[in-house]
Amino acid sequence: MKRKILLLFFTLVPVLVLTQPAELTKYVNVFNGTKNMGHTFPGACIPFGFVQLSPDTDTVMYEKNGIYNPEVYRYCSGYQFDDNTIVGFSHTHFSGTGHSDLGDFLIIPTTGELKLNPGNKSQSKSGYRSSFRKETEIAYPGYYSVFLDDYGIFAELTATERTGFHQYTFPENDNSHIILDLFHGIYNYDGKTQWAFIRIENDTLITGWRLTNGWARTRFLYFAMIILKPVNEFGFQQDEQPVYRGFWRKFNQTQNFPEFAGRDIKMFLNYNTSEKEKIQIKFSISSVSPEGALKNLLAEIPHWDFQKIKSEANDKWNNELGKIIIEGTEKQKRNFYTSLYHSFISPALYNDVDGNYRGLDMNIHNSGSQNNYTIFSLWDTYRALHPLFTILQVKRTSEFVNSMLEHYNQSVHKMLPVWSHYSNENWCMIGYHSVSVIADAILKKIQGIDSKKLFEAMVQSSNADFFDGIGSYKKYGFVPEDISSNSASKTLEYAYDDWTLMKTAEYLGYNVIAEEYGKRVENFNNIFDSSTGFFRAKNSDGNFITPFNPLSTVNQGYIEGNAYNYSLYVPHDVKQLINLFGGEEKFIAYIDTLFSMHLKEEQFKESEDITRDGIIGNYVHGNEPGHHIAYLYSYAGAPHKTQEKVNYIIKSMYDDAPDGLCGNDDCGQMSAWYIFSAMGFYPVCPGSNEYVFGTPFLNKAVISMESGNIFVIEAENISERNIYIQKIYLNGMEYKKTYITHDDIMKGGSLKYLMGPKPNYEFGKNPETRPYSISLK
Repeated sequence: MKRKILLLFFTLVPVLVLTQPAELTKYVNVFNGTKNMGHTFPGACIPFGFVQLSPDTDTVMYEKNGIYNPEVYRYCSGYQFDDNTIVGFSHTHFSGTGHSDLGDFLIIPTTGELKLNPGNKSQSKSGYRSSFRKETEIAYPGYYSVFLDDYGIFAELTATERTGFHQYTFPENDNSHIILDLFHGIYNYDGKTQWAFIRIENDTLITGWRLTNGWARTRFLYFAMIILKPVNEFGFQQDEQPVYRGFWRKFNQTQNFPEFAGRDIKMFLNYNTSEKEKIQIKFSISSVSPEGALKNLLAEIPHWDFQKIKSEANDKWNNELGKIIIEGTEKQKRNFYTSLYHSFISPALYNDVDGNYRGLDMNIHNSGSQNNYTIFSLWDTYRALHPLFTILQVKRTSEFVNSMLEHYNQSVHKMLPVWSHYSNENWCMIGYHSVSVIADAILKKIQGIDSKKLFEAMVQSSNADFFDGIGSYKKYGFVPEDISSNSASKTLEYAYDDWTLMKTAEYLGYNVIAEEYGKRVENFNNIFDSSTGFFRAKNSDGNFITPFNPLSTVNQGYIEGNAYNYSLYVPHDVKQLINLFGGEEKFIAYIDTLFSMHLKEEQFKESEDITRDGIIGNYVHGNEPGHHIAYLYSYAGAPHKTQEKVNYIIKSMYDDAPDGLCGNDDCGQMSAWYIFSAMGFYPVCPGSNEYVFGTPFLNKAVISMESGNIFVIEAENISERNIYIQKIYLNGMEYKKTYITHDDIMKGGSLKYLMGPKPNYEFGKNPETRPYSISLK
């Protein structure tokens, strides 16, 4: 789409110029978050693509001697920046998750002695993996390259939506190989691959599939692989010898036999290569069939021009990154566009080019005129990522929401997705946060969705009594801990989800249903302990569980958090939360204490998703439950404190280095927090259609929307010292509210912050200027 960009020049900082879209990918550091906790990957993908073609640097198994192996957690994306060996290049990866799967169809080019096991990273030559030097590793959006030192091979990768494009430059060698490992995977274990199958269709086309049992319990994935250099000699290896071999045993299936099947199989292709000879491979995937994968491949890359695909991938990223053009320092641009890049990786396109995809019921469906998407990490992404999409990805938002509805239609449980990927519900985390995402879309009047059908699915999902204590929640008005664990967190999150249902019912005119959910939204009150000042877990007898430790993240009724953090989770009624705390002064003092107190290592050592890097006092930015907390001061008339805390979080929790993320990026949620906050506002309560002001971190941002409207954000007098908002102007008129509405942004216009070195204590003092709370209706 051609978009008219309005370029406005200001004299405030003359050395800064508006970045042009063609330049934006150079600011993305794809290695950001690949060290320690970020769990991102550096490989080639395009925005929201099905393929993420990326290096895997180790083969850590999920378990050791039948016990969970915590080292596997570091390899959720398959890659750790400090490793010096590469096992190979697989075609599917999660971005930033705290649990994992995928790593499908690993390819590694080699020379010399044929080795068909990966070996170990302490001795790269013990298997087919290769050592590499960091200085040879180059990556940017849509492209990755590295020199494999053990083999003298230069590896390059790029991608389209459903197809990975490999280009390997070989040395002269009479013993060169391409290895395809169908056992390899992320969070792997012996037996995870239930079955795999390969066919050598001809001397350039290979097809196959595998079925895995992991985070996705029943996951089929198919492939088609076309090689530019014809194959003359090939073979297979299977480490596990099946008890039943049938009459296939009459053949030598390991050498030049055109098909092979098993649980643990590797294929090798042998070549003679000349100096600097390039072997190119196009590798496409499908959830439907090998035929579907081949259709994808032929439609997306009908030629062998690697540079063309690489250039097109770069253009696709520039077009998406260009939806926000910013002014700022070079480092600010790197942080901002890296965050935007990470925000546009998931959800992932799932249907083939003909619209077919495998549904939750394992049947083949067709997506029609829209696309179907997968990878919905909803406990994380309902908070900021999906609200960001309602501004920047309006068409895709309708497709995301419709994909959730199709999930519901295909579900035997009649539930919207909780955490879903690849035709599977994996049931990870808590809440029914699909309803938040859908409500936000309906209330923002996203086109191309059926609000009534979606609402029916929302109501049904919120009444799924079998799931995570919902039946007990409805019976008792809270989730009892002796019936369902993490009950305090569930009660609080269910109450918010119910509020989004209430708002949607009101909007659609379902007044009786709105009244019903209007009662459920108040259930958070039922677990507040006035004697301690915390929301606490109760048993079904109505008594709070004991012993109580408000700093512990284990066995206290909270998930990935503690009482201090979760006691600030009532996004739909912060006014009532303030009342429970005893008024604004006490509420402000509580948040002050949260940021200033010290949390000992022993108090979060049992939670692998939380490390010291992501903690400020007892505020945990490295995990999602607290992402809204810094903005709560504004509800109590102290927005200057929000401005201080947000500015500090941006400066201390985000960097453009490999270890620049303080926690899991969680499919873009951590990055979406940065994007919103750098522009000066954040969606504390999705469904309210409000974004609460924090403090801007950029001189200027220009948002270009799909409608053609432009929204210009400017921060006048911003500097290291000038972090406090003095005044705000919306479309040239002074604006005294401490939030901005979604409609204000989407209509286009201008927002100007006047910044200064000292707080303006009058800003936000008037209760009528404060953000939404249901108690203020």
